[in-house]
Amino acid sequence: MNNILVFYQSKYGATKLYMDMLKEKLDCDIVSTKNYIPGMEKDYEKILFAGGVYAGAISVMKFLRKNGENFKDKKLAVFAVGVSEPHEDVIRFLKKQNLASLPFDIPLFYGRGIYDETKMTFLDKRLCKTIRKVLTSKNPDTLDPTMKALLNIKGEKADFVNKDYLNPMITFF
Repeated sequence: MNNILVFYQSKYGATKLYMDMLKEKLDCDIVSTKNYIPGMEKDYEKILFAGGVYAGAISVMKFLRKNGENFKDKKLAVFAVGVSEPHEDVIRFLKKQNLASLPFDIPLFYGRGIYDETKMTFLDKRLCKTIRKVLTSKNPDTLDPTMKALLNIKGEKADFVNKDYLNPMITFF
């Protein structure tokens, strides 16, 4: 049995794509959070939580907070997938927004994903357009990193997936 278990949430496919690439490089089992059964993690030493970033929130964090007690004796990490460039300020922002309230320390890794409005739900598409409209009236220096990225994409399709974003996490595990 593998000693690494990966829980992921992938709304539009980029996180799942990264996890499939990870499986090619690392001996791990990959499970959607929808298929989690408490106790299935008991035979694993290391657990990765992977999810997309939506308005600064990493999608898999709700799952981790809800079930965190089950993973407390494991080596843990989070992999976030978003459209922002992986600058230090982006990582710092995501850590503060998502990891600061956890009762344990956990590293965050980051990979750029895919932005494609043609695959979005009507509500997500509408939300992105509305946010972009509001952001254009603001001073760009006052925007958080995820909002800057949304503003810069301008509704175009952008695919930033790169397997090299997995390397720091692979080294960690």
